[in-house]
Amino acid sequence: MRALLIPVAEDWYAVPLGGVWMVLAEPRVTRVPSAPAVVLGLTNVRGEVVPVLDTGALIGITPLRSCPHVAVLRLGPGPVALGASAVPVVETLGEELGPSQLRSGTARRRAEVGPVTVLDLADTLAGIAR
Repeated sequence: MRALLIPVAEDWYAVPLGGVWMVLAEPRVTRVPSAPAVVLGLTNVRGEVVPVLDTGALIGITPLRSCPHVAVLRLGPGPVALGASAVPVVETLGEELGPSQLRSGTARRRAEVGPVTVLDLADTLAGIAR
């Protein structure tokens, strides 16, 4: 499986490459005062307003300290950007190592960067919309 690996603190999380639109460095994020804590703000990507989410808070771990990169995904109703601690990378994932301990994860798999958790973003993002 080809995936985009998103670093969050010391760990890596994988999203299938098919939904990835682009990766941006140093996005200009405008805060939204009444937004939920998981929403870092909004950014403009080629004329589209895209919500920027705190990947750590989204998946139920420690929130990001900073967001120097975002992975912009095209999922469901529109694009969404996931914050990353460092530059996301594309990799082919190796063998399955076991189930994920996260509610938003489907499995742990081997990768060159080390073990990664494969995320089920459709389910995770649907929870935010409710």
